[in-house]
Amino acid sequence: MKYNIFIFLLCALYSCKEPVQNKSQPHKDPVPDTISVKDQANGAMQGFTIVNMNEVEFETTLAQATNRVLIDVRSDEEYKEGFIAGAINIDVDGDLFDTYIKTLDKNKVYFVYCAGGSRSRVACNKLKSAGFTNLFNLDNGIEGWKDVGKPIVYP
Repeated sequence: MKYNIFIFLLCALYSCKEPVQNKSQPHKDPVPDTISVKDQANGAMQGFTIVNMNEVEFETTLAQATNRVLIDVRSDEEYKEGFIAGAINIDVDGDLFDTYIKTLDKNKVYFVYCAGGSRSRVACNKLKSAGFTNLFNLDNGIEGWKDVGKPIVYP
């Protein structure tokens, strides 16, 4: 009787063991751990809310995004010194920032930058608090953008 219980338990334990994978075939997860840049840019990352990106990621994602808005959150004076093509200027430190963002479409994808990354993080957090869900932040701001040779536009 003890022998039968032992065999039963041994069989039960063996059947619960995950099968050994053939190393020549990759393991397939039901949920991908990566997402394409195009899918990121077009809102597939809803729930992630704010995605911080380096210059190359930001440029690539911005180029592939549909329904996008690029926001420079520096002061008007800084904006006039050069900006990323297509950017609108909404000064995060200005009195009207909170009022202006209420007029923006929450279904669009927002790309946000400042000079070095600090103010754009503040702006992204304000946008997130206001209910925006697709926010991409340029980590090192326009200074990092210029440092890696990315183009800027002058008014």
